[in-house]
Amino acid sequence: MPEILMIRPSKVFLLDKLRLSLNAGWWCVNELCNVKYMCIMSSKRLLFPVSIFSFFSFFILSFSPPPCDPDKLLAACAASLEDYVFIKSFNVESGKSGDKTEYSYVLSRGVNYRIVVGEAAGESGKMIVNLFDRNKKLIATNYLKSSKKIFPVINYMCSATGVYYVEAFFEGDKKGCGINILGFKK
Repeated sequence: MPEILMIRPSKVFLLDKLRLSLNAGWWCVNELCNVKYMCIMSSKRLLFPVSIFSFFSFFILSFSPPPCDPDKLLAACAASLEDYVFIKSFNVESGKSGDKTEYSYVLSRGVNYRIVVGEAAGESGKMIVNLFDRNKKLIATNYLKSSKKIFPVINYMCSATGVYYVEAFFEGDKKGCGINILGFKK
């Protein structure tokens, strides 16, 4: 096991023809590798890097978006179901541009369904939700291409019992966070 030597400041030390001159702080010298490592920095040398690190950490954390909280979004958007009965909620998170959230649900013939679209405040894009039938044919959306308007809910009267697919993503392939709430009424 190599021996580690501690050297005091402003001393000159000779070790195996290696001469080290130190002017501040404590230094360690590994006898086998002739490599010096700083063990303890002087307080003046340490103060500046720590203050710069603290400043940038605070700056980055203060401008980062708040985390996505599905429970708060559900509480805020549940009133949009109105007289529809709550079935299930689906979290939609897009960490990078182009992410799409897809889920499926069995819908029954003759039942009215509502999908409520809720987005977290401060997110960069509006959520677009598409409803597809079992053949992956688009049957409903909250986005009207002609006027480029995005609606907060989708209402759909189911014409055939089966598996339906929902695709949710954010406008312009932007990042975002939100929730879809599925409800029904007979």
